[in-house]
Amino acid sequence: MPKIIRRKGIVLLLILVISVLGLVGCSTEATNTPDIEGAEKEAETVTIIHPLGQAVVEKNPERIIVFDYGILDTLDKMGVEVLGLPKGSIPEYLSKFNDEKYENVGSLK
Repeated sequence: MPKIIRRKGIVLLLILVISVLGLVGCSTEATNTPDIEGAEKEAETVTIIHPLGQAVVEKNPERIIVFDYGILDTLDKMGVEVLGLPKGSIPEYLSKFNDEKYENVGSLK
């Protein structure tokens, strides 16, 4: 008879441990933290919808490549540094971007 009581005790202990682990795993504190972090990350991005689908980009990017000279002029006046641009036919007023420090990213067709 003592073996049966010992076995029932072990089974009850296992059930108790599994129940506690299940309750801890379902606690609301653990699930709220990732949602808050996800909302912060989501707020730092912008989704752009275009004919090929959509693209998610970060706000305030650190590395900028420009394909439009009008936008390049605007960014230049705003003091935003660009890394690259199409150098095939740079207008005279943007000639400072003909420098080697700016990467040639191709041409516009």
